[in-house]
Amino acid sequence: NFTCDTESLKWSHQINGNDYGRIPRCGEIKTPDSLRFEATVEFATGTCPTDEQARMGLEVTFEESDDSAYNCFSEENNCHVASATCEVKSNDAIAITLNIEQQKDIDDQDILTAVKDKLTSQAAKENLVFSYELNRRKRSATSITSNGEVEAKDVEVGCDDGYEALQSQCIECAPGSYEADGTCVECPQYTYADLPASTQCTACSDGYFTYGGGHDELEDCIAPCLEGFYREPDGCTTCPEGSTSAYNSSSIDDCMTCPAGTFNIDGECIDC
Repeated sequence: NFTCDTESLKWSHQINGNDYGRIPRCGEIKTPDSLRFEATVEFATGTCPTDEQARMGLEVTFEESDDSAYNCFSEENNCHVASATCEVKSNDAIAITLNIEQQKDIDDQDILTAVKDKLTSQAAKENLVFSYELNRRKRSATSITSNGEVEAKDVEVGCDDGYEALQSQCIECAPGSYEADGTCVECPQYTYADLPASTQCTACSDGYFTYGGGHDELEDCIAPCLEGFYREPDGCTTCPEGSTSAYNSSSIDDCMTCPAGTFNIDGECIDC
């Protein structure tokens, strides 16, 4: 198993000869503050409630349910519907994607797993029903019922932005990487991230670039070498006498001998 040196932010297997930052540095480990899962349920109607109407309607349904699987909704607000979004699928079907969180006893995933299993079972059997207000002044409400179509993701730990869930812990995305959809991803070429827990990478200035990805400093953005030069770690170096190179060459191997009848001046092959 690899371990993280919290001072250098280097992995135990990482070597020092990593001039261009291709290995993202390791970061802080944080205890998650919640468990969560996402489910998408279709309902037999062609009209979407607002996101808040859907969220509140489903939460009240779970709170008032007599089924023991939903007990965590009424016990000190241990579980709650964190968000709900609605999409019209057809004239007689909508899809509501809801995120349900468990904020206590997070070492016990069985609690939220029971919620997920019950919700998917009800939805598949077309008996998940919830109500929401249409008009508060007129005190009118409507109820909608699932149509049997449901998908649910696995229960996972809930991590803050800039962290990745790994083995029931939240791992901080190290400099040189960023968090995208819950995963720490290496910054692509021409970008860098100089702070931990980044959610995006910063682009190098126009005309500057990086070798490969995973860069964690502005100084990693370098200007391309001109024709007749090639890149070395400390800057651009002139090709050997009698040779030249293309723009933005990265190695002495890119230097080519000047054609017969020409000679090299300042990296450019000139006719004799």
